[in-house]
Amino acid sequence: MFFLPIISWDDMTDLISLRTARELVAMESAGQATLTGQAGGYAVVFKVGGAERAIGTKHGVIRLFSDIAAAARFLQGLGIQRYAVDATGYVAARRTRADRAEAMQRIHASHAMVTRLMALGEAGRQDPVRHRAEDVEAEMAKLLADTAG
Repeated sequence: MFFLPIISWDDMTDLISLRTARELVAMESAGQATLTGQAGGYAVVFKVGGAERAIGTKHGVIRLFSDIAAAARFLQGLGIQRYAVDATGYVAARRTRADRAEAMQRIHASHAMVTRLMALGEAGRQDPVRHRAEDVEAEMAKLLADTAG
């Protein structure tokens, strides 16, 4: 599996929350917005005063958008229509989630079991030997009595 490294912006960029970004945009204090390419996606960076501030996650890392379109939708949601794009550092990376991989394995195993049961059911329907319900119930009652006693 491939996991994205935590990107370090050193001291040149501080992180801000989405809430803070909304407030800056509403007060028209957010300067130029730039989509900055990184390994694995694009970060949204605002110039506020003399500093660059990137949108961060609640875990304290830079929020990355998988492509320019996703980042553009995010900026449009903030009410920003003009922004710059700096794709020099962009490196496409496939994001994986271990929990999704495990879930997909369970789904495939369940599908295999259902397919097998359906094949067995169809084989039973094709079987020329038929049993009456009363005979089967009597046989089951006898088996249950033998195992209980």
